[in-house]
Amino acid sequence: MKFRNIISLVTPFILISSFLATQSILAQDINLGKKVFSECVACHSVEPNVHLVGPSLAGVLNRNIGSAPDYRFSKALKNSNGVWDKKTLNSFIENPQAIFPGNRMPYSGLNNATERSALIAYLETLKP
Repeated sequence: MKFRNIISLVTPFILISSFLATQSILAQDINLGKKVFSECVACHSVEPNVHLVGPSLAGVLNRNIGSAPDYRFSKALKNSNGVWDKKTLNSFIENPQAIFPGNRMPYSGLNNATERSALIAYLETLKP
């Protein structure tokens, strides 16, 4: 009986601690992603429908590829099918020309998987 009581008292503490640790890791990822994004701001805005050389990345996650309103996409992106999910974004950020040959983004890619993941976590926070 005492063991059950101890378990019932400890379990919520473990769950809360685990949740807080996860939130802390996520916040660190987002902060790193924001730092990585500083390399992107020359061409991309985080404001909805504010396009620079590249399209706004506000709400990019789960948006149809080549579909940001009022932005002129390359044929490579305009004619592609699919959505910008985490897997596709990861591949694109790693090597834009490999996944969509002929796109106009003059970026050779980001090799660091941790930084790509963090960047995507940051992009996920940007709402349309």
